[in-house]
Amino acid sequence: MKPKEKILILISGGLGDFIFNIPAIDILRSARPNLEIHCLHYSSFSLTYKAKVKSRSINSSPWSFLLEDKVHDFTNLDNLGFKEFLKLRKKIKKNKFKNILIFSAPIIRNNSILKKRFLLYFLGTSIFSNFFSVVDILNKNPKILHKAIGPIMVIKNFLKQLPIKGHSPLNNSLSEYISDNDKKMRNFKILDNNNPNLIFFPGFNFEFKDWGIENYIKLSELSLERFKNIKNIYIAGPPKDKNIVNNFKNSKVSSICGINFEELCQYIHNASCVIGNDGGGMQLSGYLGAKTIVLSNGSEPNLVTPLGKNVVELRRNINCSPCFSYTFCPENHSKCVRDISVQQVLKSLDNLLIG
Repeated sequence: MKPKEKILILISGGLGDFIFNIPAIDILRSARPNLEIHCLHYSSFSLTYKAKVKSRSINSSPWSFLLEDKVHDFTNLDNLGFKEFLKLRKKIKKNKFKNILIFSAPIIRNNSILKKRFLLYFLGTSIFSNFFSVVDILNKNPKILHKAIGPIMVIKNFLKQLPIKGHSPLNNSLSEYISDNDKKMRNFKILDNNNPNLIFFPGFNFEFKDWGIENYIKLSELSLERFKNIKNIYIAGPPKDKNIVNNFKNSKVSSICGINFEELCQYIHNASCVIGNDGGGMQLSGYLGAKTIVLSNGSEPNLVTPLGKNVVELRRNINCSPCFSYTFCPENHSKCVRDISVQQVLKSLDNLLIG
């Protein structure tokens, strides 16, 4: 009997980056349903990123269950102990993966791919394996592509389905995925149809992504006044963000920060609308099919828009954007996100809820 073909995929990044990889895995599973997919994941090599994430009490990847029905096995490399490392290395060497895919965004740097290759060799992969990554693909204009396109490019290369010069089915692949994501998302139970609510994600890893707590407070008051059927507004995020709710004086605003991740998905799936700063929570909201308003800065316009049919992305288009800065505002003002008016958000909310 012919042994089952296996493949190893390396994914890095936080929740948002994680979700951007799911379309590629769905495309791979559709094209090769008998392929046994093994997945490795870690957050980042960056000490700055790790420190920011740790400061908000995010020290694991509970979102791995979003792939549990799509891959054969999933291993989180963050905080991997010595015994677990040896066990994983032994398993990887035993599997003798012929093909290894490195998922990343289209604008990834060569030295980042080299780090990932070194990590994989350290974990026991063979130097004779076939490695597939975005640096192997000629791409003259990477900054116009959504971040989810990078992994799709890797999959297309592996399947030998790369676009012929002058034609690009990559954006079509992403569009088809978004239009069909109601069928791909996990089904969550209805929490309470008689209790319509909004969810705010006002937290952030980097200040240049912050819309401002004063704006969220004003939006909460105007929303509760405008939409009489909205009974509650929930503040969502990791455990450290639970103190944000203390800024709101209305009793209808409460915290669900730090709740079980699957429970958070249920809240999002049943929300009337989810509003927040650009980040993992908003990517999750779009993916789950919720009505979503993301307040984005000018660093990566259209590159990190949440995947979903019901997503509205707001930002101020100013002279210095796009800046493609990933950790700070080069002009030290963040006006591209801070100057989005509460009335503009309220208008978008009105269009989504009332039409």
